[in-house]
Amino acid sequence: MLSPQGLTATIIFEAQSLNYDEGFGSNLSVLKKFHRGNGEVFSYSSRQSLRYSIFIQGVKEFGWRQAEVEAAGKGDSKVIQLTSSIIDSEESDLFGYMQTNLKITDKKEAIVTRTTPVRLLPAIALEPFSSDVEMLTNKYQADKKQLSPNIANIENQRSLYRYSVCVDLHRIGTEADELGTRVSYDGRPENDKDYAAFLKSLRNRDIGVEKKRERVSQLLDILGRLYRDIKGRREDLKPLFIVGGVYDTLNPFFENITNIEWEKSRPKVKASSLTQMIGSSYASKDDSGKEIARSVASDTFIGVREGFFANNIGEFEASFSKEPRPHVGSPEFAISELKKQVAAYYR
Repeated sequence: MLSPQGLTATIIFEAQSLNYDEGFGSNLSVLKKFHRGNGEVFSYSSRQSLRYSIFIQGVKEFGWRQAEVEAAGKGDSKVIQLTSSIIDSEESDLFGYMQTNLKITDKKEAIVTRTTPVRLLPAIALEPFSSDVEMLTNKYQADKKQLSPNIANIENQRSLYRYSVCVDLHRIGTEADELGTRVSYDGRPENDKDYAAFLKSLRNRDIGVEKKRERVSQLLDILGRLYRDIKGRREDLKPLFIVGGVYDTLNPFFENITNIEWEKSRPKVKASSLTQMIGSSYASKDDSGKEIARSVASDTFIGVREGFFANNIGEFEASFSKEPRPHVGSPEFAISELKKQVAAYYR
């Protein structure tokens, strides 16, 4: 199995009203949102909504295969479970599954839980919610029959949003990792040849390095041009700002420190906290197993959409003054560099 490494990227994009909640009554659709300690309210798009948009775009653009599902359990306790293997479905591979009745023999079953190797943090608005509400009617349709129109109200917000993606690269396309793919069995596995054969077969599932590289590269391509369809709109979620890289740790380095402030009428990415993080190092090990301090800067790339933010690119380039090659460019540049890192990992 490949050594554990993580790809992490934190992205800022601009969009409107991305994810609605349960609502109140039949005519008010409310945004998903939460309150902070200072009393401010922020809307967000859930991890599940991002997962859906990413995967469906993968189906449309790269032919990703949806996992087969079944209703497991009895009566009212039935739950929907994915049944396709990581070989047969990108959905099972990238986003995990739980199978509670996996057959070992006709009389023996196991529970297999694959935690998601692609972890998403919700897209949280970076601007407070101001309780804007839009009234909707179907007047045009009602006029066809000279009827009174129906009225509905929806909450609205246009904002910059931030989310992060973290990929456990060593777990893509394989079930070998015992922490990532857990197996539960009611019998005594140490004395059960059927279970031993089942476990060996499971752990040996592997799609090969070329397919692993392809799946992660396609994921990055999707993030680079992500969109979300909602309520008749197609919202553009592609990065206006992105910072990330491939590291010997699985920590989402930049999630809590990527924020904006306003310079007159233009947003500005707060560079100071990012500069501090990029200038730091973390403990790792070299090929001989000796502990070393790895520079965050050497593996980090930043993409900024020119003309959108009040920042100039030089503010970020200063963080990489000791690096021999460019680490700052357009969002497309950053995505391209992340793909190169992924290709090097799966060489």
